Amino acid sequence: MNLLLRPFTSGDIETCRQWAMAIGFQQYQSRYMPCSFCAEHGAFSAELYCWYIIVVDGEDVGTVWLEKETSGDEVAVLGIMLGREDRMGRGIGSQAICRAIRQARDQLNFRSVELHVRAENTRAIACYRRCGFVTVGKGVKSGQDGTQVPFLTMRLGLEASSWQQK
Repeated sequence: MNLLLRPFTSGDIETCRQWAMAIGFQQYQSRYMPCSFCAEHGAFSAELYCWYIIVVDGEDVGTVWLEKETSGDEVAVLGIMLGREDRMGRGIGSQAICRAIRQARDQLNFRSVELHVRAENTRAIACYRRCGFVTVGKGVKSGQDGTQVPFLTMRLGLEASSWQQK
């Protein structure tokens, strides 16, 4: 498998929406783009996030991003979505995550990566663990329909020399 990441462009917005709807993203995650992205205006802030399209064997298959709330933060938040169910469970996510962290680290200047994942999303949790993330907390938040959604907070410290080899 030949995996690469290309920079996200405004032309990718509709594709991401289509992927999100095709996989029923709400069952996996609460959003499919960085918080700080303003879809209405197509606004990108290279200071706050790096956003990529995942390309496998020449085909766009998903998206991955790292974002910070403010430019001074040392923690980046990870988001990822594979937009095709036939591509899930093949190791694409873990390769894309590790590559995105390496590519975004210099631009965003972060020391660790954090994410929230639904507690029942065992496939995603296993992927994050393969990348070196560990569970550091848990909680419950309200879904869009008012249901209670248990989640885990996972973190990856980038100081570990073992991560550098991934």
